[in-house]
Amino acid sequence: MRGTRGILVLLMGAGMFSANPLWSEPAPPEFAPASLPPVPDFYREIDGKDVKRFWLSQVPDIHPPARSSPGYAFDMPHYRRRLEARNRLVDEINRGLVDEKAECEALRHNLRHFRNRGREDKVREIEREMLRREAVRKGDLAGLLFLEKMEERSASDVDRRLEEQEGLIRSLKAEIEALRRQLSSSSP
Repeated sequence: MRGTRGILVLLMGAGMFSANPLWSEPAPPEFAPASLPPVPDFYREIDGKDVKRFWLSQVPDIHPPARSSPGYAFDMPHYRRRLEARNRLVDEINRGLVDEKAECEALRHNLRHFRNRGREDKVREIEREMLRREAVRKGDLAGLLFLEKMEERSASDVDRRLEEQEGLIRSLKAEIEALRRQLSSSSP
């Protein structure tokens, strides 16, 4: 018993029995959050939850190697590493660590959806939201202020246009009334 403890300490020092050898190796690329696929056309407006459901359905299943295969001892560590990476990706999606990416993907989908259907008002709204998110992501305070000023300007432009149109409608009503009076006074 005394001699085995010394061997175990030597092996642990050599890194043969680390706490979890799978943590030290990088995740396989197919299970990285950057590898999540773009969403196809859903033919409707979607949100981040729809994107996350799609991503979860696209995560590949991992099957263990057969015990009777000649490379079982070699394949098992690779299987465990891939399984852990897959479970980590599913956990990141479920815990909300990729929510911002899902929302951006939903905005890109909705932009394509509304652009294909000719809804320019929604396209402009989504583009503004995408610009705002990009400015927030980069920490661009000047960009955020510029977007706010654009929104204020567009709101004031709308108010100004409404006032102009109301004035035009009032003047047209006055003209119509004048023409009616003129016609009624000239009629016998």
